[in-house]
Amino acid sequence: MRIQITQGAYRYRPEGEKSAVVVRAGDPAFDLPDQEAARLVSLGVAQGAPPDAETAEIRALPADAGENPKAGQAPPDADPDPLEPRPAYSVKMTARQLRDLMDEYGVAFEDGMTKAHLVQRLDSFFDDYEEEGESGEGLPALNAEPPAL
Repeated sequence: MRIQITQGAYRYRPEGEKSAVVVRAGDPAFDLPDQEAARLVSLGVAQGAPPDAETAEIRALPADAGENPKAGQAPPDADPDPLEPRPAYSVKMTARQLRDLMDEYGVAFEDGMTKAHLVQRLDSFFDDYEEEGESGEGLPALNAEPPAL
């Protein structure tokens, strides 16, 4: 199903690709599996696009390509690469600065989250990418502890 993001940003790993891409509100329409597209539309962050709408090719580029994976229209540094060194952030930053950083990397957050929760979510995001880069598996980290009795 062809959709267009209307609010925020959506991080998506195209089928068969190792790297994720970020599609933001205002970017051209793109194709997603029907179930995922319906989920985004039901959440109110995307809308269906007509079949003849301008589309973006959603493909992650090789690390040495030096182009923006969205549509090739923005400068190469427009989408930060999560595998680059982790940016500096802490609870000493304002909540707005943390949310802006999360928007930049496509990390989801909810209104009302404390700065500590925002930093924790960023830590989790970058830890997942660092582990993925080392293992090459692309699977999330499962760091569950047994229940305390």
